[in-house]
Amino acid sequence: MNSSFTLQSPLRIMLIDPVHTFIKGRDNWMIPLNVLSIAAYTNKLLGGRVDIRCFKFPDQLLAAMENEPPHILGTSNYIWNHELSLALLHRGKELSPDMLTVMGGPNISETEDAMTELLAESACDIHVHGPGEHPFAMIANSVLMGAVGVQEICRQDEVHSIWHLDPDSGRAVVKPT
Repeated sequence: MNSSFTLQSPLRIMLIDPVHTFIKGRDNWMIPLNVLSIAAYTNKLLGGRVDIRCFKFPDQLLAAMENEPPHILGTSNYIWNHELSLALLHRGKELSPDMLTVMGGPNISETEDAMTELLAESACDIHVHGPGEHPFAMIANSVLMGAVGVQEICRQDEVHSIWHLDPDSGRAVVKPT
């Protein structure tokens, strides 16, 4: 996300807890409670200033993004969907290079080296650590308040519990709770 990003009201947000649809059966097609919880919390705090859509199936997200790319794309990060989530973030950046991409979930070693590798080698702008509801809502709020670009968003006092790349060092930095 860079300075050419322009906000139109409401802030369009798409969240996905992607599932591999090639797996037979529906045992793993559970309700995406994680992203629904983030959406509910963000909507409660920011109300009509955000338009949040939640997805489970990648093909539905891709169709929606191609129709109208979101300002913010958020994905979960679990061992079973890590690569799929990264591919969706990458496709989001292809469609809209200024899109802010956020990932969160437990499938990461929260060390500087591991986070640097993830953030430097993927289309993920920010990785949320710990419970994601409040940090994600504060990221969205900072965009609504006029913060432009990953670094400016991450400098906001209200934004916390995140990892992002430092542009000077090229290393991941954590902004704690």
